Amino acid sequence: MLRSPVARYALGVSLGALAGASLCLSVLPMGLQMAGYGSRLALGYYLSRYLPFAALVMAAGGWGVVRSRHPLAAMAVFSLAGLGTGLMLTGVALERAPRLMAAGAAAGWVYGLLGGLVLGRILVPPAVGDEPAAAVTGHAGEAVHADGAGSEPADAADPEQRDFF
Repeated sequence: MLRSPVARYALGVSLGALAGASLCLSVLPMGLQMAGYGSRLALGYYLSRYLPFAALVMAAGGWGVVRSRHPLAAMAVFSLAGLGTGLMLTGVALERAPRLMAAGAAAGWVYGLLGGLVLGRILVPPAVGDEPAAAVTGHAGEAVHADGAGSEPADAADPEQRDFF
C-alpha cells in the first residue's frame, strides 16, 4: 500500500499503460490465434500500430482503479477498460466480423478482469485508522518511540495492544 495519493495515481496510470501495451502486443494476438484468426506474429504486427491508443485507454483504466477505492470495484473498472480496448483493437485494426469482435472482447475482458484484481490490491488506499506503528519494542521489553524516549514496559500495556511476535 502506498500512502501518497500522487504515487498511487502515477503507479496506476503507468501500470495501466503497460498493461495496454501487453494486451496489444501479446494477449490479444494469442487470444485471436486461439480463436482461429491467423498467426500470433502477423496479428501482433497489425495491432502494433495501435499500441499508443491501447496504452492510453488502459492508462485511463489504471487511473479509474485508483479512484475506485475497493478491489472489486477496481476489478470491474479495469475489466471494462480491457473490454473496450479489445473491442477497439479488433474493430479498428483488423475487421468488424462479429466472431472476431467477440474473441477480441473476451480476451480483453478476461485480461482486464485479472489485471484489475491485482491492481486493486496493490493500489488500494490505506485505511483511515491504519497508522504506522508509533513504538518499536526495545531489547528489555521497553517500548522505544521514534523520538528515542522510552515508556512503560510492554508487559504493562493493554493486552490487546501487545505485540506477540
